[in-house]
Amino acid sequence: MLQVLTSIIRLEFTEEQQTINPLTGKVETLENKPTTKDVISASKELLKRYPTNVELKKLNLEIEKLQSQIGGNEQQDDKIADFISMLKYEVRDGD
Repeated sequence: MLQVLTSIIRLEFTEEQQTINPLTGKVETLENKPTTKDVISASKELLKRYPTNVELKKLNLEIEKLQSQIGGNEQQDDKIADFISMLKYEVRDGD
């Protein structure tokens, strides 16, 4: 799909159209290049697949926010680990 869009933008893509010549009655094949409207449309479609700088910043901020919500705090994790170790020690000594 991306190759087709790129070839349209570069005007490399041609469309074959068969018509009947009214004078000879023979079938002729014409190659039509993309119109300006086609090139603009293909460019828009191609640009949709690549985020802008603003969109990238938004995505990075959302990722950081989610990581902070999920990841927690390392100091807090260390305190929890120490507390669990202390509980295990107390349980062993209590037997």
